[in-house]
Amino acid sequence: MRFSPGVETDVKERRLLLTLLVANMLEALVSILVILSTPAILSAFDEPLTSGGILLTAYFLPFVALMPLWARLGDVLGRRRVFLASLALYTIGSIVALTALSFSWLIIGRIIQGLGNSANEPLAISIIGDLIAAERRGRALGIWGTAGSIAASAALIGGPLVDALGWRSIFLVCALVIIIALALVHRHLPTFPRSGRLDAVDWRGALTFTAGLLLIVTAFTNSNIWGWASPPFLLCLLAGALAVVLTPKMRGRAKQPFLDYRVLSSRAFWFVSLAAAAAVFTLTGATLVLPLYLSAVEQLNTSQTGVILFINGTGLFLGALAGGFATDRWQSRLPAVVGLGALGLSMLAMGTLTSDGMPLIAAAFTAVGFATGLCFAPLSTAITKLFAAHDLSAASGAFNLIRRTGTIMGAAVATAVLELRLGILSAVAEGAAAAVMAYRDTFWLLGAFAIAAVIIAWRVSPKSPLRPSQVGKAKGIPI
Repeated sequence: MRFSPGVETDVKERRLLLTLLVANMLEALVSILVILSTPAILSAFDEPLTSGGILLTAYFLPFVALMPLWARLGDVLGRRRVFLASLALYTIGSIVALTALSFSWLIIGRIIQGLGNSANEPLAISIIGDLIAAERRGRALGIWGTAGSIAASAALIGGPLVDALGWRSIFLVCALVIIIALALVHRHLPTFPRSGRLDAVDWRGALTFTAGLLLIVTAFTNSNIWGWASPPFLLCLLAGALAVVLTPKMRGRAKQPFLDYRVLSSRAFWFVSLAAAAAVFTLTGATLVLPLYLSAVEQLNTSQTGVILFINGTGLFLGALAGGFATDRWQSRLPAVVGLGALGLSMLAMGTLTSDGMPLIAAAFTAVGFATGLCFAPLSTAITKLFAAHDLSAASGAFNLIRRTGTIMGAAVATAVLELRLGILSAVAEGAAAAVMAYRDTFWLLGAFAIAAVIIAWRVSPKSPLRPSQVGKAKGIPI
């Protein structure tokens, strides 16, 4: 099922990309607005600094963990039908969050939002891989990947809204985008055939993986309370890792495993997935920590912080477009390699900040956005070319699961390291100086992680697409 060349096809492709772009904006929109309003939310509910990470993790844990399951359900029930159902679930979560009277209530709403929006990325990449020819796929994925940067413009509106009306107003903005997305998906997303039954889905694998990921994130979230070498931390971490490793063996009679060995046995798949995870690990950690820095050290209000996030979004938009066109033109790993390298250097530059470092912050954070955007299209395109059509949903679900695990770990690790460094440095330096050094060390850590990931991205090899029989033997990624 693929669009044939012609004027009518161009129109269909544009409508399809518009539909997927608006749907993809939901995740970026709610993440940016929640990050922007995190100081206000924590203040409203009298929550500590670490709750900022919980606010993100509550959304991203189900968002990440269930991506392969949604991808399988898309095959079984039809992608259009599953897309509409996921948007409806996201709407319910937004209503729960909007009406929250306690922090726990808000967390429940965030969990439901994550469950609903988890379908978006694996389904969208599979749809683009199915319908758009390989020679135009990089551009299409680049355009689709600009959703985060377009949503970042909402920071300009979200800041004044939060300052004037409070943090609940951000969920009203999300409601408007949900309505538009539902209308576009209903009108422009084609109907895909069903290819299986619900009893063939690996429900036990989904439960095992979700439990494992929850244990791992719980370990890092509570690392500073329990201690990094304490029995509770190590027990949670090891139990979580064991559950994740055992997930492919849990399918029982299910014909379609939650995590497919055919996909996971490909070294090429792991190169591209880990490179993508490193990029979002760094971006998420920086995007979560920076508003806290701007509020605590630079004394900026929500509106002023929104301007900084908008500038970052502009860089992300330009980087995603550049990465998409470069992928189609050169079929090279260089956009991903250069992007990760520039991302690491930009974070290291942010690690040199002082208590009056706004010019540096604005320039470096813009570069962070551009560099991250540059990575997306070549890595996503590689997945669509590596796997045959019947394996694409499983591969897309697993790829986005690993990539977005980087998002969860970026939030958990960045806030844990920041709190740890604040505690240590507060004992040896004055309050303002200790805060600056703690934030600076956190940015250095994120930058070093991105630089190290350049080695992984270099293994993304510009070879010809592989035949299905070669998937498990691949050493590099064709892009």
